[in-house]
Amino acid sequence: MLIALVCLYFSIVLVLLCIAPFPHWPSYLCLWKQVIIKNDTTPLLPISVRVYYAYFLLSVLATAPVHSLLWWMDRLMFDHRELMVRLVCIVGQPRSGTTALHRMLMQDGRTFVGAPHLLWRYPYISLHILLRVTGLYEVFASQNYWNANEAGAAAAKMHKNTLGDFEEDDIFWEERFMFHYFLTLRFPYMDMLKYYNGYKTLPGCTKTHFMTTHKEVLQKAIFLKLFFHQDLKENELFFLSKTPETMEMMEDISNTYPDAHYIVPIRDSKASFNSQLTLARTSTLSKCGVDVKQIARYVPMMLEKKKIDCLEQQRLLNEIFPPSRTLVISFKDYHLNNLDTLGHIYQLLKLSHSPVTPKQTFGRSGVDYGYDFDVAFDELDNYILEKLESNKISELKTSSECSEEIAHKSD
Repeated sequence: MLIALVCLYFSIVLVLLCIAPFPHWPSYLCLWKQVIIKNDTTPLLPISVRVYYAYFLLSVLATAPVHSLLWWMDRLMFDHRELMVRLVCIVGQPRSGTTALHRMLMQDGRTFVGAPHLLWRYPYISLHILLRVTGLYEVFASQNYWNANEAGAAAAKMHKNTLGDFEEDDIFWEERFMFHYFLTLRFPYMDMLKYYNGYKTLPGCTKTHFMTTHKEVLQKAIFLKLFFHQDLKENELFFLSKTPETMEMMEDISNTYPDAHYIVPIRDSKASFNSQLTLARTSTLSKCGVDVKQIARYVPMMLEKKKIDCLEQQRLLNEIFPPSRTLVISFKDYHLNNLDTLGHIYQLLKLSHSPVTPKQTFGRSGVDYGYDFDVAFDELDNYILEKLESNKISELKTSSECSEEIAHKSD
């Protein structure tokens, strides 16, 4: 009898693993390979860190059946997959102010739906309803993402992140699919960086699975919003996405959401890349104790990744994003006057109401983070300047002018 129960248990676990929507198993196995074999990162890793990596990867395998069960329970219990997704996507380079803009817009909870870090990590309707009903949601949401060490404190100053903060879609690709550049901030193996940049080389069925699974998570976020705010209407909500580190996926995302709108914050490449490298270094120190400055290939490979992303962003603006549904805004403009920036965005979305007064404060610009190298992606920067000029943003109405017009109409 006991043997039969054990066999039944492992049979159920095996089935759940086979039908699990994530992780992306080839990526998972590649990480195991990097942990086991010797490479240029290995000498920097004490045995305690490599044991931690093994524990981390084993925990992913052990919990995958639970994630699979919760995912399929949601499908059986809720009708979220019928919901409409009206996507607004913030597509800017990392450290170009995308987080500040994202969280500023999310203050208008009657217009925008987003996903906090906790939902990207645990994308299950049943679990989030349970946490809300029991009052445990705030306990988990208040947890700091960064480790409680000196590097974690430094990283938090550059990018505040609790599990309740609205975060980018990239978190989902990292924590659930295990297919994203962010994993190199925990596993600083440079061979994996090239692998994560290979989304376009994946089989068509795999890319389709990535997109349909991602869309279902967006539908779950909308479902939860409507569940807890029943006065809101599905067709009046926009899902606000942020994808600074998934340029190679954006064409497929654009095809999945053919009516999407795009907000493209831009900042000169040297400033954004300097800041990005500093946050990446600090984040890696916080998570695994490795200083990536000691890895000879790190900066050259990050530089190559940045170039690829810049060229892809240029192609997206030129060929993929419809001009009528795309707004390019400069870091300087919305850093100095975020109220006017809101006005431009609401006009893009053809919203008739005045935006809320932003509470989000922007970080300092022009800070020297300690990287001294001459990196200026002139081709992209010049192209972006031309885009800004062609958009003629200065001719758009300011938010105050929008408010005056609405008041005049109401009279």
